[in-house]
Amino acid sequence: MSRFITAALGLALLVASKNAIGANDKTVRATVEPRGRLLTSEEGAALVDVSLDNSAARRAPDCSHLVYQLLTAAGLSYPYAPSFAIFRGIPQFRRVTIAQPGDLIVWPGHVGLVIDPEQHTFFSRTGSGPRTVAYDSDYWRHRGRPRFYRYIVGDSTPGLLEARINGTRATIASNNVEPERPSDRSPESEAAPADAAENSDQQQVPENIHLVTEQNRPTKDDVAEGVSELASASALALEAKNRGQLSIMLLRDIRVEKIQAKGNKGWADLRVESRAELAPNLTWKRTRVQTLRWELRRNQGGWILSPPKDRVYVDQSAAIPVLAKQLSVLSATPTPASAQRQIGSLAALLDFLLNEKITGRKIRTGQNRLACASCTPQ
Repeated sequence: MSRFITAALGLALLVASKNAIGANDKTVRATVEPRGRLLTSEEGAALVDVSLDNSAARRAPDCSHLVYQLLTAAGLSYPYAPSFAIFRGIPQFRRVTIAQPGDLIVWPGHVGLVIDPEQHTFFSRTGSGPRTVAYDSDYWRHRGRPRFYRYIVGDSTPGLLEARINGTRATIASNNVEPERPSDRSPESEAAPADAAENSDQQQVPENIHLVTEQNRPTKDDVAEGVSELASASALALEAKNRGQLSIMLLRDIRVEKIQAKGNKGWADLRVESRAELAPNLTWKRTRVQTLRWELRRNQGGWILSPPKDRVYVDQSAAIPVLAKQLSVLSATPTPASAQRQIGSLAALLDFLLNEKITGRKIRTGQNRLACASCTPQ
């Protein structure tokens, strides 16, 4: 059994440590903010130029994967995080009060790249695809007050960002930079004050998601993007202290088959292909394809999509590194017989998930649009 556990753990950790530009399954976040300086306004404008020319990243299935691919392709790397996590704050970004080009603009459930703060525009993915929209429009105002985050350029940042600055090709090097001193900060780059009430939800699993809709009722594409974002964010449910009493469905494929909306209520029928169901005691079983009905309701901020309450639905690629981390922790210390059974169960689950030819998670509409969150666009 120990040899089997070691093999499963090694394979899981290998997958979890790969660069997420080709396999977006890095969800284990660092706990220490990188040392360095904030991205300058000129560098932010250069990031915008590079991002708007990046056609490959436009195939990302949702807003957080789009932003992730734009920044990593420009040399500004960070472990992939869904918009819910970015909104709460991740170490590779510092929250600022006044936006500049290249900053992230974030709501719980949606993230984009600031294009022009004076025009209040940002670039992100909506149901109709990636495009530039105004964040001071009535629609986005109703979504609530966004937060702005700026990238920290530090010694650990690999690569270079090349873009046009002042009409010439320039190189923004991310190596050998001095740590930022408090006196170096300009007023517009001051970090927003911390709010204990805002940070109290650090470990909460999102129960629903606001859809980005451009019509009176959500489309299948709107629902598909929302499901993708929510399933990635729900990997937090795999953390032991957040597990609760709900089982977790590890998703491989979801197809949006039908949407019905009337007035302020409705539903979406989803064909769900899950690989396994993980119980609170860490036992698991294989699962089959199901058709599930997810609730839709509308408030002042738009349409909200909610999964069934009896399960938590987690994207398989986001789950693997979290499960690998749990197995590593459990295996590192002497454990009683009950914990040994949990170790064996987790090792078997990881072996089951990894020893299959996985072409990538697919979240599709009824028109069979493929959105692959863990494979390189072709």
